[in-house]
Amino acid sequence: MDTHSTPVPPFHIAEDPNNVGSRWEKWLNRFDNYLIAAGIDNEDRKKAMLLHYAGEEVHDLYLSLPELPANTAQPNESPYLTAKRKLKQYFTPRVNKEFEMFNFRQARQSENETIDQFYAKLLKLSKTCTFENPNEEIKLQIIMNTKYTELRRYGLTEQPNLDDLLSRARTIECTANQLKVIEDKIVMNTSTEECSYLNKQKQHRTAPANSGTSKNNCKNCGGKWHPNGRRACPALNVICRSCGKKGHTPESACPPHQHNSNKHNHEQTPSTTTMAQILA
Repeated sequence: MDTHSTPVPPFHIAEDPNNVGSRWEKWLNRFDNYLIAAGIDNEDRKKAMLLHYAGEEVHDLYLSLPELPANTAQPNESPYLTAKRKLKQYFTPRVNKEFEMFNFRQARQSENETIDQFYAKLLKLSKTCTFENPNEEIKLQIIMNTKYTELRRYGLTEQPNLDDLLSRARTIECTANQLKVIEDKIVMNTSTEECSYLNKQKQHRTAPANSGTSKNNCKNCGGKWHPNGRRACPALNVICRSCGKKGHTPESACPPHQHNSNKHNHEQTPSTTTMAQILA
């Protein structure tokens, strides 16, 4: 395995002075994982790689640190473990417990965060808080800062332990996800139906007026609908023989009762005229 690539970035002491102890612990854990993955077992080589990859700041700091008291040395302790102990002794007192607890108390479950992700975040933050009962503190933090009101109500009324709280949280979360899928599907179907209805209404409003047996016939001349509008209709200037109005033919626009009424009027007109002549 290639051991020349940088496994972890250098450790910068001054980057976050208030949190340097917990940051060093995290960096060291990542470095140890790299050594295991790379199959590096030689203790002298481990020490050399630690001081090299930790960066110039840590290297210079290590050289300036005093030797550990002889009575604190472990039997057959390797050079690598001794180097880790010296650096840990320097960094550990610089862990700001109050600041770590503040970070823990500020943790909230975000909208896109699952309950297990939230729990993992709290578990990680609790490791630098030196709580007497970490599980109890994590349970309280979940109850107070979860995004699920139902879970908060359950935690406050039933007073469960952490395992029961997490179990209920997963059930609530699963149900919420299933409801969202169902409701999204309902909304999508409703929107589709509404769009279909509106499109039909729009088509109905924009369709040409029609009469007779074909919806594409012109109501004025009885021919095909004129895409260029009324001015293209051949009956535009025609005088109807039935009603005497201009702009349509009797076969296309005048209703049957209009035809009969006009015909009756025409038939009655001569008789009326003749009677008037006789009386005169």
